[in-house]
Amino acid sequence: AKMIKTDHIRTRTNSPDGIIRFVVDKPSMLDIVGKFSDEIEVGGVPWIVNAYKDEFRDLDFFTVALVCMTNQATQWSIDVQSEFILVHPDRNAHLREEVKETSIHKDTSIDAYNITRGMLEWRKFVDNKKGFIKDDSITVEVRFWIVQMKGIKDLPRVDFTDPNE
Repeated sequence: AKMIKTDHIRTRTNSPDGIIRFVVDKPSMLDIVGKFSDEIEVGGVPWIVNAYKDEFRDLDFFTVALVCMTNQATQWSIDVQSEFILVHPDRNAHLREEVKETSIHKDTSIDAYNITRGMLEWRKFVDNKKGFIKDDSITVEVRFWIVQMKGIKDLPRVDFTDPNE
């Protein structure tokens, strides 16, 4: 993983800072809580993907969120560019949605902050003719670029198994 300097503005590169590819089992059974990917650390911050069923204006959607799991007590913000991909078994039919830039802030007492995308209307999502669900699973991929971080401390890691540390 690349080190991201805090309080520093970066130019987006072609190579993302983080990629989370998440296979969701039994996607037709998703609810508002959904399912969570394994956590990865990028820029000293833990990130996960949450896939769930959400409702907006009386319609249900298959929704994907990139979630920043930091719980730093002080004020902080992260500016992120992201790309959400609903992977189709036919490589030419992926559904992609790019978020140019979103700022995630510490502004409430909760410990998770996210960028959410309503990927696909639920009735289309569960339609076998659309082909996104295969073998009762679906794959989502979130790629993200950290543009700027402020107020997050990068704590040094100590390897206690190394006698030289």
